[in-house]
Amino acid sequence: MSSERRSYSGILHRKAKGSLELSESGFNFRPDSGGENGTIEIIPWNRTIKHQVSPASHSKSLLKILVAAAAASANSGGNNASNSSFTFVFPSRSDLESARKEITCRLNNNNNHSVNKEVNTTSSSSNKKKKRPRSEQYGKSTPPASSYITHDPMALIATRSSLLASDPALRAQHRLLVIDNYDGTLKAIDCHINSVRYDMVLESTAGGRLRCLIRSPTTL
Repeated sequence: MSSERRSYSGILHRKAKGSLELSESGFNFRPDSGGENGTIEIIPWNRTIKHQVSPASHSKSLLKILVAAAAASANSGGNNASNSSFTFVFPSRSDLESARKEITCRLNNNNNHSVNKEVNTTSSSSNKKKKRPRSEQYGKSTPPASSYITHDPMALIATRSSLLASDPALRAQHRLLVIDNYDGTLKAIDCHINSVRYDMVLESTAGGRLRCLIRSPTTL
């Protein structure tokens, strides 16, 4: 449908004959007499709630347009106190049908424009928001714990003793590596103990460190 202004002449509104003009921005009525009686200044499509025509069997070709008050939106639908209607009598059924189709098209165009504008406004507003750093979105990552953790010496001894006492297999492996090693040059300087493993760092008197993981056969 063209966006140009379309005028229908010979239209009767409130006993005044004139022209109904449809444009991209809205509709208006101008009496042929040029007087103020029956004049309708342009009413934008976003205030138009609905339009309807009389049935073909009716003696007159009538067009009724329901609009919302200027301060109300076109979605105020059922609030009759804020609505008003305009009735136009067309000289022929063909002109009436042509006007009905054109109004339908212009209303659809206006609705689509409003939706696109709202989407663009929302998108623009969203883009203006500062993007949060990844660490804020997913929480700050916790660096992995060091493999060599300083333990309280007394607590370490107590934990090691308790674990070795409760697991004969770990106790035997500990004895083999630390107590009964070939030349007595290895000693345990650090360990990480839990219920399923005994992770030791061994130090040689000749220099250097060796890390070993002793596992109980029952946890393999």
